[in-house]
Amino acid sequence: MTNTRPIAPPFPAGPSTGQPARPAWRIRPFDGLEGVLPGGTPGDAHDGVPEAVPDRAPADAADRVPGDGPADVAGGVHLGAHRRTLADRLTAALGAQLGERRTFRKAAWSTGLCDQYPEAGLTLFHDDRERLVHIEAFAPAPVVYRGIPLLERPFGDVVDELTAAGCPLTTDDTGCLAPDAGFHLTGDPDEPAQPAESVSLLTRSALDAPLPRMTDGPRSAGTDSHRIVPHRGTDAVRLGEDRAALRARLGPALQSTPEYGGAAQDWYYEHGLVLTFDADDRLTTLVVSYVGRRGTALLDGIPLLDRPYEDVAADLAAAGIPLTARELAADLPDHGVTLHLVARTHPAPPVAAVVLRAEGTPPAPAHP
Repeated sequence: MTNTRPIAPPFPAGPSTGQPARPAWRIRPFDGLEGVLPGGTPGDAHDGVPEAVPDRAPADAADRVPGDGPADVAGGVHLGAHRRTLADRLTAALGAQLGERRTFRKAAWSTGLCDQYPEAGLTLFHDDRERLVHIEAFAPAPVVYRGIPLLERPFGDVVDELTAAGCPLTTDDTGCLAPDAGFHLTGDPDEPAQPAESVSLLTRSALDAPLPRMTDGPRSAGTDSHRIVPHRGTDAVRLGEDRAALRARLGPALQSTPEYGGAAQDWYYEHGLVLTFDADDRLTTLVVSYVGRRGTALLDGIPLLDRPYEDVAADLAAAGIPLTARELAADLPDHGVTLHLVARTHPAPPVAAVVLRAEGTPPAPAHP
């Protein structure tokens, strides 16, 4: 969708403008953002000045240990940082300037959560171990790369300046990718006078991942109902099954490489299944969730999907099935099942996905 926000005058990015630098987020390729939010803390005024990118390649989020090393240092938003540590540090440093935090799931089957700060212009995407794996910055966040302001300016001007600065770019329908710098700039290449809308910062593994594609094979009849088999899967699909065997039985799937949680993923649209596999092609996480069509998942005859969470919880309690609520989720420990909510914006949020994990697969954090 085209951004109709009025274009703000570009803020000065360094001493070459002859004006004082405004605090800004500097992109550090494959590491995150260095600097402060608008109106940030004293002593960070230098953050508008370009800084040389270090020769080392910072580790991906998958290699980070929360609380260990550069992922949790002050002074920026770093890929690999732990969600709680990052939220606490941002709140302590910026207070009311940070604004409201909105938490949601990127998709119903996502086992990690996203935190959005609309007033600060940041959306932070976390994995199932609460490590930061993806950053999206948008206005009013003043993001710069090599001293070039990227947001709230005409997309075409930003592309021209990046190109002149020697930054390789690849244009696509949604904007342009800077593969060496690890970011994607969202804008309309056909409307270069419109402002750039957002900047997404990626890990190396996400950037190198192959594009999703459909697998071959004859289509099979879809499934609109799954019976949950506690700790094992469903009546049709079992945890630990081989990926190739499942494809032979279920038909074509949209295959991709997930940002976290496994080595490969297959989405069976007609069956309402998102299946994640380990490096040996064994099924480790099974998600029942329907998009664009209706379906259900039954546990002891109780329908779990697309019903208000409170109604599902009441039915489970009446059946004597223990349930432990946590942030945008609820666990059924006696059955090895997790229920996902997408967000709390709906007055009666529905259960959007039913998740089962193989034994030994790390569960999502249990704290609220």
